[in-house]
Amino acid sequence: MIIFYNKKTGNIIGHIGGRVHDILITEKVNISLSGISDDDIGKYVVPTKPKKTDKKTVELLPDVPFASKILLFESNSSEIYKYRVKLNDKGKVVNILKK
Repeated sequence: MIIFYNKKTGNIIGHIGGRVHDILITEKVNISLSGISDDDIGKYVVPTKPKKTDKKTVELLPDVPFASKILLFESNSSEIYKYRVKLNDKGKVVNILKK
């Protein structure tokens, strides 16, 4: 999943579902929204980890402390807009909180 958010407020303004994305998507795709400067829109690519059985990868799972929220968003994409991202002092996403 790729989450787009307002850097000033943390409000989530868009997303791209899925766990595997082409590099063109992860690095080149951005969104624009009227009323928000393009410089104020952040993009967070949710990291994943493989779930393996007998040394074979069977699934990729979100690899973040808030993985349960990512799974919720995958099952009901409208839920994502009820949340906002929390950024650390360096501007990195560290959590997803309910508004």
